[in-house]
Amino acid sequence: MMMVWNDEQLGSAGVMGRTLRSFIREREVGPAFDRANISDRWHGMPDTNVLVQYSSLRDIDWRSELGQSAIVIWVANSVLNEMDHLKFYGETARVRDRARTFVRWIDQVLSQAQTPQGMRMQEGVYLRVAPTRSRSGMRDTDHIEAAADLRDRGVPVNLITADVGARSRAAVNGIPVRALADRWKLADEPSPREKEAEARMRAAGLSAPPILRLSTQERPAAALLSVENGEAGGEARGVVVVWRVLGGNDIYVSNRLEGQIGGRLFSNDVNGNIRQQLTSVLSPGTQELLAEIGFSQSPERIDYEIRAEGNLPTRAELVFGNHEAEVQA
Repeated sequence: MMMVWNDEQLGSAGVMGRTLRSFIREREVGPAFDRANISDRWHGMPDTNVLVQYSSLRDIDWRSELGQSAIVIWVANSVLNEMDHLKFYGETARVRDRARTFVRWIDQVLSQAQTPQGMRMQEGVYLRVAPTRSRSGMRDTDHIEAAADLRDRGVPVNLITADVGARSRAAVNGIPVRALADRWKLADEPSPREKEAEARMRAAGLSAPPILRLSTQERPAAALLSVENGEAGGEARGVVVVWRVLGGNDIYVSNRLEGQIGGRLFSNDVNGNIRQQLTSVLSPGTQELLAEIGFSQSPERIDYEIRAEGNLPTRAELVFGNHEAEVQA
């Protein structure tokens, strides 16, 4: 028969009950987090499908999407394992490209993301890598266990997923689930039949040209600038973007290209143009972040030219407050 001692009985034997329980709990679920970095924040943990099939974590407007002002986005070690795997063994080129892009980025910010404060992605939004107590795999069940571990340690984390199976497993484990709005989802990849037709057109010299333009995500005193390829276009290789900001006050431009994050961008010629070159293929229906533009007064517009291998240049302007780009002669 098992005997359970209360604190008074433990104390008579020279053992402090509260200290013993804290020690056992720490051994089971890990040390407690500093509540200052947990309280009054919304906590979310995206699964791998979100990282592969939706806009990148730093491009999603989290505060607008969630209706929260203080947010922590947690990345599970199991997700890091899976993204490492997908960069080589992903089923499609887009999955492999996005996995490689994510792994390069997370490697650059990993040391910050492992601190108690996390890495600041946006105003009020921080990225943290969830600590793991043991070796983890890369299955969906490992993602669920990582979220459950955080909740055991006092972090009210929500699983961010569009996967019905993951939603079901999360519900069984008492983990709230949040799905992202469709506007953050990338365009579906072409079917095998569509890919075959595209390959035939390319072989016949009839491949569709890319549909390239710039777009912004505007925020208070800043805007993120991206280059997009329309869903109906073809692949864009060797993309070079030449652009300049017109109007506004106290303009400050930071590089946000993958592998080059950080550092101020300056004009490359006498006309005040900035020149940026993509190192990866821009697939139809995808975009790549170019720069963050800071200002005290919003610019009036951006004039730009986009060049891609084998295609005529696209010249246009992007008016702030009006995201439609008007093609110029």
